Amino acid sequence: MLSNRKIEILSLLGRIEIGYCRDIAILLGQREYTATRKRLGELVVAGYVAENWRNSRKVYFLTQKGLLLIESHIKRPYNPKGYTTDHALYAVELAAFIHLRTGIANDSFVFDREMEFNEKLKPLRAFSGIKKDSKDKVHAPDFILGNRCYEIELNTKTKARLRENFLINSKYFDRQVWLVPSRLKTLQNNLKALAEEYKCPVQIITTEELEKQLKIIDISKNEYGRNVELSLKQEPEQRKNILEDLD
Repeated sequence: MLSNRKIEILSLLGRIEIGYCRDIAILLGQREYTATRKRLGELVVAGYVAENWRNSRKVYFLTQKGLLLIESHIKRPYNPKGYTTDHALYAVELAAFIHLRTGIANDSFVFDREMEFNEKLKPLRAFSGIKKDSKDKVHAPDFILGNRCYEIELNTKTKARLRENFLINSKYFDRQVWLVPSRLKTLQNNLKALAEEYKCPVQIITTEELEKQLKIIDISKNEYGRNVELSLKQEPEQRKNILEDLD
């Protein structure tokens, strides 16, 4: 029988799909990596988790056996060789960083693969892809926290497509946070212009700054337990900044 700690790891991997040991440990509220690394290794041996290498570091994701155990809505194991892997890993890194800054528990985060199956997100189901036959433009952010959406953009994007995604986000969320490489100056400038045009505040974090902060972070001070409720965009007079720690 698997321990509760191992079940927690499997459940988290079922939501984030893939991650480094460091970020998994952080999101589970751990104050060191050793125990999580050991449990992940044991889960690999038991056949519930697979491991691979990415960016000279081990990444972990559920096997079919692991998916079945937690009764995941995801039908097949993650492909770590896919072109979206770095994108997925950065989303988890950003979530881990936010957790370390705020102490917000991982179950307050809503990752993209969860959006279609979360009852609280019924207003978003059209844009998150449920209505496959819809002619409306569909888009889902990489994850949601409270009244904010988080986007990872590692490559250049046409201004039209960027506008499309930004506009959809602005209809549902009070604030957008974008993680982008520092070299994409035009993308950053376009995001700032869109924020002004649609009156939707945007925060830009560079991948370099994120990686720097995670390297120097002191996980021994990891605090866990704060929660925030999902809060879609409200009328201006009803808005409240529930994530003031991140401003």
